Amino acid sequence: MKYILLPVILFFGFGYLEAQQTITNRLVHDELDRDYHIYIPESYDETINVPVLLVFHGYGGNARNLMRWGDMKSVADTAGFILIVPQGYNDDRGSPHWNVGSWTRGSTVDDIGFISALIDKISESYKVDLDRVYSYGNSNGGYFSFELACQLGNKIAAIGSIGGTMSTESYDSCAPSHNTSVITVHGTSDPIVYYTGGRPYNSKSQVEALKYWVDYNKTNTLPEIIEVPDIDKNDGSQVEFYKYDGGNNGTSVHHYKIINGGHSWPGRYGNMDIRATSEIWKFVSKYDINGLIINQSTNTEDEINSDVGYGIHLEQNYPNPFNPSTYIEFYLPQMTQVSLTLYNQTGQRIIDIIDDEFLIGNQSVMLNLNSFASGLYFYRLTTADNSITKKMALIK
Repeated sequence: MKYILLPVILFFGFGYLEAQQTITNRLVHDELDRDYHIYIPESYDETINVPVLLVFHGYGGNARNLMRWGDMKSVADTAGFILIVPQGYNDDRGSPHWNVGSWTRGSTVDDIGFISALIDKISESYKVDLDRVYSYGNSNGGYFSFELACQLGNKIAAIGSIGGTMSTESYDSCAPSHNTSVITVHGTSDPIVYYTGGRPYNSKSQVEALKYWVDYNKTNTLPEIIEVPDIDKNDGSQVEFYKYDGGNNGTSVHHYKIINGGHSWPGRYGNMDIRATSEIWKFVSKYDINGLIINQSTNTEDEINSDVGYGIHLEQNYPNPFNPSTYIEFYLPQMTQVSLTLYNQTGQRIIDIIDDEFLIGNQSVMLNLNSFASGLYFYRLTTADNSITKKMALIK
């Protein structure tokens, strides 16, 4: 197997290097061009080893869109980890995928080798805590996170899955190298990946996947079950939270059962009672490759909750830098009056982007600065109780 690194393509410039960086890069592995995206939070310090979170799109998905819409950069900003979103390779039907055997059988793509090489390359380029490399994914990406835990456990500390499960091939050939904490989120009415298994074909049920890791980690066999508050009465679903704790080396298996939930990403679309991305990070970040971290000095759950969990939340605009249009996304925990205002570098108010009442959930606004000069600008989201400001770079 061979891999080389091609030149970096940077989507930033002009004095923006100290702020958040979104980078697109390419790794040639087994003579295939493999693209991936990296997000470096503003808090990144070259003198400190930081965790890494790998996130995988679903079948037919797109890494660029996932980086844009997947609600992860804000968590990276708060928690201070490096975010990596790889692109799946096209199968013989032309659809990007992750090779997990079973229903992807026929694929010859070496995705495990690609991710192993990618972790090595990232650790050469950045200060990375190799004991704290985590993975989660949606749908096919969730399947692949299980595959990584089974086949690349020497490099993966803990995993999560949204709307995915274990393929029968992953299940039958699973060979974890250490006790591995696992968190899953799955809707009981998922029409794509059945909660009860069997679809896509050769897929294990969610219960079977959970039991595998409960047994392997030797956690408590009877879970603590918690009813999550039904914050959004209009999303048509409720959440039960299952906690299997007490495993070897402090490992756990947690599961958010979305009753009547479909093939969705809670907090982004579908169920709005939890935000899956922040819940997964809060869980996996408690562990390293040796198990539960004792006396860790990472951000507390309260800090993460206050910024991205259940309060208002403002995303970094995308793309950034941009010319002349960009998107600004924000999340509201309840219906409220919202103003979004643009300022220049001196703090002068330039335009009111929006000033209106919005419903609960995720919102998106397109901003066009075609008539504005290049430079740094600031945008501020304000409600009755909160105000959040971020900066953007217009480069012409």
